[in-house]
Amino acid sequence: MGKAARLALSAIAALALSSTGCDDNSAAPDGDGLLPDLALKHDLASKRDIGTTSKDLRSTDSDGATPDDGSAPGDDLVAPPGSDLSGVHDMAVGPKADLASRDLATGDMAGSCGGGGTMKLCGGACVDVASDPNNCGVCGNACAPGSPCNSGKCAMCAAPKSVSCSGICSDITSDPAHCGSCGNPCLKGAPCNSGVCGACPMGTRQCGNACVNTNNDPNNCGGCGNVCPTGGICNNRFCACPTGTMQCGNSCANIDSDPRNCGNCGTACPAGATCSGGACLCPSGQLTCVSGCADPASDVKNCGGCGNACGPNATCVSGNCMCDGGKTSCKTFGCVDLMADPNNCGMCGTTCPAGQGCISGKCACATGQTLCNSGCSDVKTDPLNCGGCGRTCFDGFSCVAGMCTCPTGKMTCNSGFGNPVCVDTNTDPNYCGGCGGFGGGGMTCNTGETCVAGRCTCGGAAMVCGGFNSNNFCTTGMDDPWNCGGCDIQCNAPGTWCEGTQCVCRPGLTNCNNTCTDTLSDGDNCGACGVRCGTVLAGAFNPRCINGACVDVSCQSLNERTCYGNSFNAGTCLSQRQLQSDTLHCGGCNACSGVRVCAAGNCQQYTMATGCTSCPCTQCGVGTTCCTMPNTTTPICVDGTTCPK
Repeated sequence: MGKAARLALSAIAALALSSTGCDDNSAAPDGDGLLPDLALKHDLASKRDIGTTSKDLRSTDSDGATPDDGSAPGDDLVAPPGSDLSGVHDMAVGPKADLASRDLATGDMAGSCGGGGTMKLCGGACVDVASDPNNCGVCGNACAPGSPCNSGKCAMCAAPKSVSCSGICSDITSDPAHCGSCGNPCLKGAPCNSGVCGACPMGTRQCGNACVNTNNDPNNCGGCGNVCPTGGICNNRFCACPTGTMQCGNSCANIDSDPRNCGNCGTACPAGATCSGGACLCPSGQLTCVSGCADPASDVKNCGGCGNACGPNATCVSGNCMCDGGKTSCKTFGCVDLMADPNNCGMCGTTCPAGQGCISGKCACATGQTLCNSGCSDVKTDPLNCGGCGRTCFDGFSCVAGMCTCPTGKMTCNSGFGNPVCVDTNTDPNYCGGCGGFGGGGMTCNTGETCVAGRCTCGGAAMVCGGFNSNNFCTTGMDDPWNCGGCDIQCNAPGTWCEGTQCVCRPGLTNCNNTCTDTLSDGDNCGACGVRCGTVLAGAFNPRCINGACVDVSCQSLNERTCYGNSFNAGTCLSQRQLQSDTLHCGGCNACSGVRVCAAGNCQQYTMATGCTSCPCTQCGVGTTCCTMPNTTTPICVDGTTCPK
């Protein structure tokens, strides 16, 4: 008989004896703490008619070995047929009898040793497994003779369990949990023989870390990892649902009673309903609604019937939505005062027009307001209905005492389009000092001017150029080629522009005898003023200036055009690209005159984009293009759509 089975029988016998009033001397335990078989058989047979042969009660020994009665390891504790275990701590009888909640591996019985802690029931006696050398850590773990048990761990172990594995004595030649060495477990269900893990027993195979029978294992049915539906069984390698159930998704369900699968898989009953005979049923007096089972007499979401929801703050009384304090229940709005609610004026759903209020259950304007097309309006102050409905004040006007009036500090001027405007003649550049040419003695400031204290003025060091009160403009004279250093002083010589109030040669050009020239290509000033290639290369057939040096080469051989200067045979070679942007040779051998630049081979007028440092610039008006130039921070406004390259 296995040791665990003998422990169970001993416990049953002890309980049976105690129920008959036998004293402690009626039977003495044997050397293992178990009652002699003879006394056990006699008392159990006479008191409870329990079978006496050891093969009728099976359990695996605590060390995992096959029990000595020949039963298979892992067999459940089974009571013999016809046994009556009632009264013996209400023990369950069946395939998985639970010996009064006893843990047969540890010998503990719930509540029998003070409710837990380190006190355990081992061999019918309560022991402290933290210090008992015969039950150190767990029941049956005996330390070596004379060796103490400290905190549930043996200091020394004795044969055959001579090796301490974390304080638990083990026979590493046969212990499948520590086979060959501590912490070297065999597959669950596999034996340990001579310190070597054996193969899975016949009829089983390895699945993960365990030996399983794929014929009946619901977690490995027919193959490893093939899990049967929840509640299903594995029969001869095939998953099946028990009789009376069917597979719904990943579980077996009884569609006659399962509220999640009532009548059909996936048909869930509403909240609060039960499933009976495959139909969802609500408790008596309740309705089956979309939101669940509902009592129409009190459910605010289904008051009087499914879907009839009471509004906020309302209650459901006897199937009717009710409100407190003389208010009425309106579905969407809840409890409202029909005498004052503009969204439910006089009756639910009656909305007053915009601006109107609800007075005594009727839509009306408040005292002092008039009903206009735009709603209720105070015609004394509303600029859209000033003095009467539809009388709109012009922009900038306010309505004072029913009259359109300019705000304090502004005056009424004619806009020139028949509409009056309110303006501040102290700061408005279009009505500086008055209403201008439309009857006020004021004036319109010119480009660049601001209106300060009713007078047009140029800021900073700027000066006013142009005619009197006509086409005036502000300029600093610092970079204005039309007014360089003063009004009407133009930088109109070819290749010049205004820089620091002076007309100078543009970047890349050199002033030679008051003429701006390019010393890289000018045959009369090659590399420096006065160096003439015709003289330097006397007798040469094609004296040319190329990159500031005189060479004997024809422009034709360079696929360039020849432009002659003041000296015969001292010509300038120009590429097509140069002819597109060279102010001295724009589109040909002629220089641009006046205040012009060369853009796409055409001379175009330009002005400085004063006040801008980059493009685009608002100073460049319609018909002009903002362009940046080398060696200057102020862009220019060029007529047309093309900038110099």
